[in-house]
Amino acid sequence: MQTGIFGERGAIWGQHGAGVRGGAVAARGHGQLVPRAVAGHVEGRGVLGGLGPAGLQLPLEVRPTSGASGTILTGWLATAAGTTLFFILAAVNRRSKTPLILAGVVFVAVGVVAWTQLDSMQDRFTRATQGGSTDAVGPRIALWKASKTMWDSSPLWGLGPGQFDAQFPQFRPVEIQWRPLAAHNDYLQSLVEWGIIGTGLLFAAFASSLYGVIRFWKYLGRTSNDMGSSTSNRLATTLGVLGALAAIFAHGLVDFNLQVPANAIIVMLLLAILNTYFRHGTNRYWKSNQPVLRVVVTLLVLGTSAFSLPQGIRQTSENLALRKAKDVLRQKQSRETKLAAAEAYKLALSKEPANAQTAYEIGEIYRLLSWEGKDSYREDAAVAIEWFQSGIDI
Repeated sequence: MQTGIFGERGAIWGQHGAGVRGGAVAARGHGQLVPRAVAGHVEGRGVLGGLGPAGLQLPLEVRPTSGASGTILTGWLATAAGTTLFFILAAVNRRSKTPLILAGVVFVAVGVVAWTQLDSMQDRFTRATQGGSTDAVGPRIALWKASKTMWDSSPLWGLGPGQFDAQFPQFRPVEIQWRPLAAHNDYLQSLVEWGIIGTGLLFAAFASSLYGVIRFWKYLGRTSNDMGSSTSNRLATTLGVLGALAAIFAHGLVDFNLQVPANAIIVMLLLAILNTYFRHGTNRYWKSNQPVLRVVVTLLVLGTSAFSLPQGIRQTSENLALRKAKDVLRQKQSRETKLAAAEAYKLALSKEPANAQTAYEIGEIYRLLSWEGKDSYREDAAVAIEWFQSGIDI
């Protein structure tokens, strides 16, 4: 199984819709749109660029109407949180307010149209009052309580990376009779899997970046470019990044954005952008490219590659075998196609022996073959039991 920095989800979590790109960096999965924000006094073009000579771009989070319905409402609420922070920070700047006001009007208008015209948003509110899935308020709260119980079982170190889905059946409440896959709360899931120590280390990095922004804030708007311009885009970019991070972290209260490596990579990229501006407030971060430093960096890159490359090759081979098995099962259902799919799953399991889900899929194929009642139904049932037990042992 693939385990990212924030959890076991693979490169892309396809259930949550396609990614988007609009003159910005986008994360496929939840469709986070992180534009190059411009804070009213900097000329720019992009999502809302062209509102006059000082074009304004906002930290919007775009949600496709297809995919998991639970992301639609929370996506808009997270967008509102991030954009509100953007406007508050941008309003502190006393320069050109007209683009800021125009952008605010546009944003409110888009929100009103979305609320009144998108059936998906109305349908999401309807499902929030019904049971049967984690989209509803009641089951979601029950899931969070169960997640809290999971964390209490190992508060300091957690249950281990990617262990939420595997360990959840032991803590399943009666209200949830399905597989939620995740805690639907980034912070709870981090505590469950990483404990206080691991979660503290993760969020210490976020806190240190925020501290750096506060410390060097006064240097962000100063002029210091080689083209002789009277303004700098450092403050503009910082405002956009902070707004985007606010949207992602707000959404993390009710979903699992950071459990998707694609989204986690975007967060790391945004934090890196913030950290690059620290060099404008102090000389501590200016380092000459000495031979010793080159050697150290080269060794770090080689070491990381030596560790990651074999895992990447193994996981790619596993994913190709899993995809082949699913493609075979989409064909005409027959004993031959099911056995071919089982062989593909066995190949995937040989690449990643720790994937209990693959063992379960093999057992399920033989269980269905046994239910067909052919002459070999006893043998098929025995094989199915063996594979199910193998999955339990994993």
